[in-house]
Amino acid sequence: MMTGATGFIGGHTAARAIAAGHEVCALVRSPQKLDELRVAFDLPVIDHVVGDMTDPDAVEAALEGADAAIHCAAVVSLDARGNAQGIENSIAGARLVLHQAHALDLDPIIHVSSVAALFDPGAGSLTVDHPPSSAGFTYGQAKADAEMVARKLQADGAPIAIVYPSAVIGPPAGSAFGEASEDMARFTATGILPTRRAAVAISDVRDMASLIVALLERGHGPRRIMCGGHLVDMDLFATIYRNLTGRRFPMMPLPPSALRGIGRLADSIRRVVPINPAMNRFSMSVLTQWEGSEDSDLAEYGVQFRDIEETFADSLAAWHTGGLLSDRQIGKALPVPEPSAAPTPPKGFRMPARVVLSRPFRTLGPLVVPRVHRAINRITRGRTLLDSAAQPMLMLYTTGAKTGETRETPLGAVPLEEGRFLVVGSNFARDHHPAWTTNLLANPKAEIVYRGKRTPVRARLLAGAEREARWQTAVAWYPLWIQYDAVTDRELRLFVLEPDIDGEDS
Repeated sequence: MMTGATGFIGGHTAARAIAAGHEVCALVRSPQKLDELRVAFDLPVIDHVVGDMTDPDAVEAALEGADAAIHCAAVVSLDARGNAQGIENSIAGARLVLHQAHALDLDPIIHVSSVAALFDPGAGSLTVDHPPSSAGFTYGQAKADAEMVARKLQADGAPIAIVYPSAVIGPPAGSAFGEASEDMARFTATGILPTRRAAVAISDVRDMASLIVALLERGHGPRRIMCGGHLVDMDLFATIYRNLTGRRFPMMPLPPSALRGIGRLADSIRRVVPINPAMNRFSMSVLTQWEGSEDSDLAEYGVQFRDIEETFADSLAAWHTGGLLSDRQIGKALPVPEPSAAPTPPKGFRMPARVVLSRPFRTLGPLVVPRVHRAINRITRGRTLLDSAAQPMLMLYTTGAKTGETRETPLGAVPLEEGRFLVVGSNFARDHHPAWTTNLLANPKAEIVYRGKRTPVRARLLAGAEREARWQTAVAWYPLWIQYDAVTDRELRLFVLEPDIDGEDS
């Protein structure tokens, strides 16, 4: 039986338990979130009971027939107005689930706690023997009070295994990213580290799930397992992020005390405005006063924490996919697209290289060639241009960046999948970018006419790994672009034109 199966750690744990051959019954408040989890991990239908962990009847129904229990659920609101209820529910839920599981002789009973339950500024490196926290942080207090429930049962001989994870990040479990993961994504988005004198303990959610499932063996009695994971100071944090994203991540010269003050201020604001920023008194205290932990030997359970850079790389990808980070914020960690599905360039007539690269053509071409194409376009009412199967062209209609007027430009184009096109700002290898590229940067919405069909499009300038991948496709169609690129010192702007569905609707 599991509580918290639709949460971040709980979701990964449920999936890992099912993969290991266990039968899971989840106590959930939202069957819809359980379905999202099932789809995300490609799981079979998960047995469940709908109810709350503070409801005795629901807990009893979920525990019926169970051999073991995993208690992952906790209710703690960062909204100051909801903290009291959150603490009360967390304690009541832990008491009800753990006591009922023990009364039914379940073995083992796993309680997922947190290093926050033991964290106390100045307490030194945490061990499993540290007393529950008395620091007075709301989140820590909720975890510490639930910890007391579990420890009292352990003292009575209950086979409860208490697990102490640190800040847990990694891929989401369905729609659940985890609070620490979302907070770290917010810091990542800023591109700035608040201070040099700080550190954070980080573990991978997949490793935590493996550990919890590995504990599902009878007969081991009461246990406590500390798993702080990797201790990452700000220098290492900046190095990892620079390696993965290519961004600088400068450090602000703020003293730790200032950060704690900002956290207290944010908590005060939150009492009036229901905001949920990464900065709060608890997180800033842990960030600036964390002294590490003495982790248990996880090799005993067949678990080894994966490389921290792998955890960050997978987390960045997940945050980007989930909309927590933009393309710019993820930088060079943006996934490299699969090789283009564009068709193989057909054989046919292409303008000879000696002509296109000659000085007379590069001088007169900009004056003559566009006019010829525009004339043919008007005569045929957009049905054709002076092109061939091997050298297709389209007519691009942009909005002037300065004038706001419609501009008509014939362009060599590379047809891609799903009605998309690549276009290159070659400009006859002249030293400046063509005006149409500036227009697209100012207003990405445009229209094209290709083979007589007029289509609204949205332009996107390619960069980094994506540009490199698409550039290879472009020059496969137009090898002369390689020579053009060599002639000029500027990087030729490469755009993908994608059908604008909103434009079609309007």
